Amino acid sequence: MEKQPVSEASLVTQRLRDLRVRAGHPSLDDLRRLTGEVGPRAVARSTIQDKLSGNSQPSLDQLIILVRACCLYAQRHDVPLSADLADLDQWRELWYQAKGESADRSRRAQDDEAPPLRTATADVSAKESHAESRQLDVDAPSTEDMPTGDVGKGQSTPLSTLEVAYRARLAATRQRDAELFRSVGVAPTYNGVRDAIDRAYELGMIPSSGCRVALPRTILNVRFLPGANGYEEFPLVRLEDSGPEMISLVDWAEGEESVDFLMALNTAVQAIGRHPGDDVFDPTRIFVDLQSLLEIAYALSIGSEWQVWNRVTRIVEFHPPQWVVTEDFIVSVDPSNPHALHRSDFQNDEKIRQMLDLEWVDRQSFARAHDSAKGLVGLPPF
Repeated sequence: MEKQPVSEASLVTQRLRDLRVRAGHPSLDDLRRLTGEVGPRAVARSTIQDKLSGNSQPSLDQLIILVRACCLYAQRHDVPLSADLADLDQWRELWYQAKGESADRSRRAQDDEAPPLRTATADVSAKESHAESRQLDVDAPSTEDMPTGDVGKGQSTPLSTLEVAYRARLAATRQRDAELFRSVGVAPTYNGVRDAIDRAYELGMIPSSGCRVALPRTILNVRFLPGANGYEEFPLVRLEDSGPEMISLVDWAEGEESVDFLMALNTAVQAIGRHPGDDVFDPTRIFVDLQSLLEIAYALSIGSEWQVWNRVTRIVEFHPPQWVVTEDFIVSVDPSNPHALHRSDFQNDEKIRQMLDLEWVDRQSFARAHDSAKGLVGLPPF
């Protein structure tokens, strides 16, 4: 039997399958998630399977999104790809050939505005973080159907390309920030803590005086100060009581491990006669609580979950599991119970009693936050 020639349409499918294999064979779920990062929305899993099986041919937009998704998967898994497989112009040419058309330069220009793919041949770190995008089980729309906006007089251009680029950059930034703050509690290091505190200060999440967490089983607090505020050594860590006065500095030199710092902290607590005993003293908890403080402050700074408190100022302390102290408020971090007490009411006994009478209030957490907040603004803690 004479071998049938391969159609141009089949070549698109075959080449797309080949790219998937050479990129490390991402699963359909991987591709669905990644298309949500490189395109305006995620392409449905069933649609991806349909295009890869050859049951139907992808639109040009779908093809470019799938190519970008495969290349992004390869980049994140350190899989080298040849330049031709990542060349979007070649993919467009192949698609137009399959349609029996010549590539239209004006239509290419729209796609060329999108951020370039970072392949293994690009001079970009393979460690770039990525974010989980909200997945919509629908096909990616054509750019021809998207709204346009004015750019100067008599001009219009698709908004989708810029919006997609912005959303992708924003998602990557959010993910990097989340990983940075999470690392403080999961695997604390000198550089990790330093970068997290500096980032929090840069974003206005904490004041220039830094933030602090309670030292378990003591009446002490551990304050972390951002290096961006002019302090020569960082992290500059100090012990404080309920007020802002420093009791002792705790040295953490660059290159020292977190356990070295914890031993120095243990020594400092013992030296001032505040050590509660080895059986109950667990200073490792400060990193977990610092992680929680930073994550809460980050959520507040972007209006996530606690949107009602968009007026809340920078966070100074976290008293788990329920209350944070800001520059002006004591705030509940329970999204279902958004309550706050302004500094003008810190000595209002009636309001304090009303707060403590609420069934959902963690009284111990609130009491610690209240005492600390009063000390920070110069009021008697009791």
